[in-house]
Amino acid sequence: MRKLKFAAAVLCMALALGVTGASPAAACQGPQFESRFVLFYAKRQAEPPRGLVQYRVRITNYSLRDVYSRDLVHVQQLADEPPSEGEIDKAVGNLKIIKPIGTSCQSLSMPEPGIYYVSGSLALRI
Repeated sequence: MRKLKFAAAVLCMALALGVTGASPAAACQGPQFESRFVLFYAKRQAEPPRGLVQYRVRITNYSLRDVYSRDLVHVQQLADEPPSEGEIDKAVGNLKIIKPIGTSCQSLSMPEPGIYYVSGSLALRI
């Protein structure tokens, strides 16, 4: 009976260690395992990757509000070329960017408010 209790205790401890030891959070301990997705670029890409479209967008303070707890990033689409000097850079539409899903070691790199370029495929235009 005593051996049976000891075996049960060892088995329970092994199960507990097995569940926590193999979790994704345990695999990402340390900065060498972490990476960031970069979606927004300060300069226009010479050619976007095949099948993707490049947009000039404005990130506002509203875009950054609760950005890490939402699945979408709301940005304003701007004209492809900056306006001539003295004109206002008006939004021509709104885009909702679906944040990429990675592993628990990856996160989205969000820049400060400003004007950026983003490449992607258009799923639905509202």
